[in-house]
Amino acid sequence: MPAELKEAFDKLYLVDFAELVEDKTWVKRELANTEKQLRSLVLKEELKSLAEKLKVEDDEKKSEKIREKIRGTGRKLTEEESK
Repeated sequence: MPAELKEAFDKLYLVDFAELVEDKTWVKRELANTEKQLRSLVLKEELKSLAEKLKVEDDEKKSEKIREKIRGTGRKLTEEESK
């Protein structure tokens, strides 16, 4: 890691969480935020995968099913990110 970034990295990422972990409200909030981010990431990866499948699909019926899945997954992502 470049020396000019090391100090910023140390300050931002090597924080002592010992006191914060004792705060149950903080822990619950952080876990909820992390869970939300992971759900969004999974949905984005699913959208990416579906888009790739749609690009190579020649059958119109199968393509329409993929489009329906994309719309449904997009709605789920929108709902997740609006929470």
